[in-house]
Amino acid sequence: MGLAYRHIQPIRGTKINRFSIVIPAAGMGLRMKSYGVKSLIDLSPSTNLINHQLNIIRQTFINCEIILVTGFEAEKLNNRTPHDIIKIENERYETTNVVKSIGIGLNAATSNGVLIVYGDLLFNDKALQIPLNESILVVDNGTMRVDEIGCRIENYYVNILSYDLSPKWAQILFLKGKELEMMRSLCCNKLNENLYGFEIINKIIEGGGKFRAYKPEGIKVNDLDTSKDLLTIKNIIT
Repeated sequence: MGLAYRHIQPIRGTKINRFSIVIPAAGMGLRMKSYGVKSLIDLSPSTNLINHQLNIIRQTFINCEIILVTGFEAEKLNNRTPHDIIKIENERYETTNVVKSIGIGLNAATSNGVLIVYGDLLFNDKALQIPLNESILVVDNGTMRVDEIGCRIENYYVNILSYDLSPKWAQILFLKGKELEMMRSLCCNKLNENLYGFEIINKIIEGGGKFRAYKPEGIKVNDLDTSKDLLTIKNIIT
C-alpha cells in the first residue's frame, strides 16, 4: 500500500488542451440549511466558499472552462458568482443526489479531461496541485472528519471507497479516458441519479477503471457539512 507523495510544482501556465472543471453545488445541505446555500457561506468579510474555490482554481489552472451546477436557491448562487463561468441548474435537486448534478456538468463539458470539485469543499491552494496524466483521486492529509469516505489503496491505486477506511477521499477527482467515459455514462443513467459520488467511483473500479491515489504535499481540506465544520475554516485557509 502506498500513495504518490512526491512534490509537484504548481501547474500555472501549463498548456492543458480542452480542460474542464465541474463544481456540483445543487444540494440543499439539510444539516446547514439555516445558512442558506453552502457555497455562499462566508469564510471572511471579503470572501465566501465558492469564490474561495474559484480563486484557487484560477490561480492553479489557466486553460480551463468552469461549470457550476446549481439547484437549491439557484438564482442567489447565479447572481453572486462570476459571469464568465458556465452555470447550469439541476432543477430536480430535491429528488436527486450529487450524481445527477455531476452528470449535468459532464454533459456540458467540452473537454477530454475533467476535474470534479465538490461545491461544499473548503481547501487550500495545495489541494489542486495534481498530475493530469491519468485519472486521479485526491486524498487528504488528516483534516477530513473520521466519518467521511475513505480509500483502500494497493500499489498506489484505489480499489474501493467506503466509510470505514483511511486515508479519506478529499472529494476531488480528475477524470480522463476510460474513467471519464464511464463516469459520464453512469451519471447520466436515471437508475443512478440518487447515488453518492463514491458509489459511482466504485462502479467504475469494478468495471475496470483505475484511479491513482494522490496526496498533494501540504494539502488541507474539509467539507462544510455541519455547523461544527465552520470551526475548521482558519485551519484550512491560513
